Amino acid sequence: MDSRVLHDGAPPRFGTWVCDCARCAESIRALRLAGARLHLVIKRSEGRDRVSLAAYVGQDCDASRWCTSDTDYVREVFFAQERSHHD
Repeated sequence: MDSRVLHDGAPPRFGTWVCDCARCAESIRALRLAGARLHLVIKRSEGRDRVSLAAYVGQDCDASRWCTSDTDYVREVFFAQERSHHD
């Protein structure tokens, strides 16, 4: 069975989950340094955000920084679907 978590070796493509472990953070930083133009979806209890790898790394790979209130929490983080050039 293929894993769908980045730290288990899943490819960085739509739907691959990212957790808050050091291995996922290291992989995200490496992708950013390599110039990957990928985005993550941070799904929260009070909404969702599409963020660039640069923004995520800029917040120390901490998805909770996108929470907007004391009751908001991160439900999941995964790679976003690539948008076409027409979006």
